[in-house]
Amino acid sequence: MFRLGNSGRKIPARKTDIERIFRIGYYSKQDGLGCIWLVNSLGEYEQSVDRDYLLKYFEPIRISGEKSLYGAGRPKLRPLRAGKASQRRKKH
Repeated sequence: MFRLGNSGRKIPARKTDIERIFRIGYYSKQDGLGCIWLVNSLGEYEQSVDRDYLLKYFEPIRISGEKSLYGAGRPKLRPLRAGKASQRRKKH
């Protein structure tokens, strides 16, 4: 899990995304390993970033022990538990 930080730098993202928590999704063979997919709290693949952007603007919260890069034979990422509702993206 990673949190979009508020480090005082101008972050090229909407202010509503600050402090949101994302999980790293499985890589797509079509996109390659240079494209990192961010999965929101609902389990949706929402946006993609590269490694430099991830390391510059996000802070790690918890590192998974997952070994499969492409998710072969792995279940789909599920939504976070209801207790994490405050992390869900608000729809306007």
